[in-house]
Amino acid sequence: MYIRVVKKQRSKDSKVFYQYTLAQTSRINSEVKQRNILYLGSDPLLADKENRNIVLRILTSKIFEQPELFPLDASDDILSLALSYYDKYCLKYDQNIDNPTTIPPAKAQADYQNVDLQGLEVEDVKEFGAEHLCRQTLDKLELRDYLLSLGLDAEQVTRSLIAISARAIYAASEHKTSQILNLNSELPACYGYDKPISHKQLYQVSDLLYTHKQRIDSYLYQKITDMFHLKDSLVIFDISNTYFETNKSQSKKATWGNSKEKRVDCPIVVFTGVINQDGFIRHSRIYEGNKPDSATLSTMIEDLKAHSPKQVQQTIVIDAGIAKDENLALLDKEGYRYVCVSHKRLKDYVLEQSTPQVIQLTD
Repeated sequence: MYIRVVKKQRSKDSKVFYQYTLAQTSRINSEVKQRNILYLGSDPLLADKENRNIVLRILTSKIFEQPELFPLDASDDILSLALSYYDKYCLKYDQNIDNPTTIPPAKAQADYQNVDLQGLEVEDVKEFGAEHLCRQTLDKLELRDYLLSLGLDAEQVTRSLIAISARAIYAASEHKTSQILNLNSELPACYGYDKPISHKQLYQVSDLLYTHKQRIDSYLYQKITDMFHLKDSLVIFDISNTYFETNKSQSKKATWGNSKEKRVDCPIVVFTGVINQDGFIRHSRIYEGNKPDSATLSTMIEDLKAHSPKQVQQTIVIDAGIAKDENLALLDKEGYRYVCVSHKRLKDYVLEQSTPQVIQLTD
């Protein structure tokens, strides 16, 4: 509902004046229509936009029987004008006629009460949206049943699903994640888990899942391939590293080096990931922190053979750090096609004689 302003002029040389009408936009039989509800005349007070807004709020409150929650800062003249319009409205419309296309519509049936905003208290309000979405996704993947088949008990499986979802949503440390789960998240409730979760329990979940990493990777990728009917013809291989803010003196893989975040004061590990053209992870590995990029390709090919269908011809995409001469020779030997950035600049490019003509395009 709104107040329509119409510019009027009786003749070309006469004075311009304005008329005002209470109007409403409604959808009737799948069509949007605008109808005039009440003619408001040309009162000078309505020339001010703020006055029109106050009059509209009063009329809306009266017509739909929805009392104003906040007091209106309006003069007596504006209040009197608005009430006179409402009296005019009551004379024009018979509210006892039950007609769904009547403009204005039938009165609202809601029961409105005054609320003291200063006295409101909020209790046990937690985030739910992303948590529920992750629960739906893991249910679709049937991951609970598969973890149970690996020998995990029911509580270990529930904690594992909570930890996986939390990693996807918050991407924080185990210590920070446990604080979020216990204070501000409905994620444990989504899985019917009502016990506090400590950061030590999250560490235990990570260790437990890592012992079954290869089997879980294979199951999830096969599940996703079946769900989305993926052809799996393009393989993207990349490498990165991450650091630990501790000395990791007992670790066999964490060694000192330069991390991607330019941290030289922390031990690091190298990890590789293999994804397909749709962005789904096929499998991954963790290496020693001093592992050179070019030395990881051979194990990637072994994983690719173990987890790939034999009948699909695959093309491997690698960056310049991995595209060493010995690695390219290995790909040729194994029968894989590849796309990479060459370390060498092309000095002379020989055009094949079979090409009928050369077309030069300027961007």
